[in-house]
Amino acid sequence: MGKPDPNLPLCCLDEAAVLRNLVEGTATATGRQFFAALARSLGKTIGANIAWITEYEAADASLNALALVNGKELQTNYRYPLKGTPCEPVIRDAKVIHHPDGVADIYPEDTALKTMGVRSYLGVPLLDTDGTVLGHLAVMDQRPMPEHPEGLAVIQIFAARAAAELQRIRVEKDQQQIKRLLEKANEALTDSEERLRDLFEEAPIAYVHEAPDSRFIRANRAALQILGIKPEEVPHIYGKSLVPDTPGAQQRVQEALAAIGSGSKTSGLVLELRRKDNGEPIWIQWWTSPAPDGTYTRTMFIDITRQVKMGRENKLLEAQNVYLQEELQSAYMPSFIGESEKMRRVYDDLSQVA
Repeated sequence: MGKPDPNLPLCCLDEAAVLRNLVEGTATATGRQFFAALARSLGKTIGANIAWITEYEAADASLNALALVNGKELQTNYRYPLKGTPCEPVIRDAKVIHHPDGVADIYPEDTALKTMGVRSYLGVPLLDTDGTVLGHLAVMDQRPMPEHPEGLAVIQIFAARAAAELQRIRVEKDQQQIKRLLEKANEALTDSEERLRDLFEEAPIAYVHEAPDSRFIRANRAALQILGIKPEEVPHIYGKSLVPDTPGAQQRVQEALAAIGSGSKTSGLVLELRRKDNGEPIWIQWWTSPAPDGTYTRTMFIDITRQVKMGRENKLLEAQNVYLQEELQSAYMPSFIGESEKMRRVYDDLSQVA
């Protein structure tokens, strides 16, 4: 059969004609256009006057008409409250609801039924793959709609197609939302990385990331300036290669590397090094903290060369002062001490001068 008998809705339907109407009506449509085409095709196939496809809005317990065909008229984005309507049990119980006749009397609160002169109703839930109710598909007519297995099967075919498209749209929306969230997260991460990079590079204190064998992974500007290293030399520098070949310096660096290897932190350790560019001696105060995964060590240090040199100069001056005092005492003080008061005052004056 081709077109259904208008006096026999939901019966005597040719399966091939049903599938042809379904495919031809919706083959080139997607999204909102698809639902409009599907509703028109459904009304044409069933011979019912009103056909509509909805999406359930749980927030306010309403149905949003993706497409409502009433004769030749099409409505979209039409909100319809569920309470007191024949659609309510379809959504609530996720089952087929069929009222062959007198539906307006069964649901007196739904005044739209009487306004449109609706007598019969058949509603089918649109289900997600996990059984979640996405919405519903319904046909209504101004004539009775007797039960008929073929007619119900047709409605369910259309409902399955509508549910698949609605699910596809929701998945697409979710994917777009996830994409937007990922883009925002990437932007925030990039911004955070740039800020951390700026903090690392511009910090007034030297920062170096070193591999367990002391090979430099990265070093900030302050570290390069202190150590006399060019940026392009960083991947080829080993921290221990900057330590002078003296027993004391080598012992201290070996102790430091052993502490790092055991996962321990070092705090305030003083190391003697040599600049990479000119071999000048420098002294640094050194702090380290191994990364949680142990793949590298975070090192921070400050240049204390000036303080060390000043300390050494002070010690040298102190030693020279002691030496001069001893020389003065040896040159001006005799081995015997005079007994007179005048000689004692002379010796005291000499001691103060020394």
